[in-house]
Amino acid sequence: MAGEAFKNGTDVILFAKIGTTPAWVPLACLKTNSWDGSTASIDTTTKCSGKEDTSMAGSKSSSFKGDGNAINETGTPTQASFKTLSGLWQLGTTFPMKMVGVNDATDIVRGDVWISALSKGADHNTAVTFSATFQVTGGVLFTVEA
Repeated sequence: MAGEAFKNGTDVILFAKIGTTPAWVPLACLKTNSWDGSTASIDTTTKCSGKEDTSMAGSKSSSFKGDGNAINETGTPTQASFKTLSGLWQLGTTFPMKMVGVNDATDIVRGDVWISALSKGADHNTAVTFSATFQVTGGVLFTVEA
């Protein structure tokens, strides 16, 4: 469509508040990041339903995901490195996370998370990479924090 303005994915980043510092820090050198939400189905099918299944919406769950290059822990202290993330995963720590547009603070998904999956890859002659899944607990918000 003419005049349609597409958003550049480079401008939507995962941020986290980690530790006692009140500052949001970006996750280290991400190549991709996403938020996924789903709703469980509650089966309401009865003999009165005929040949069609019926259902209603149940509980909701969601997660953030990020894939990127691992950075040197001492190289960029303002970013959450793989070493930091692995410590949070080991402890099962819950912390705030948001996926936000750097040029549009109202383009936001946020919630409290814990790391449900974490991996690190080191292929021959390539940058060391990592992948993380952050399970949301207690629901998400689509509003800027107060």
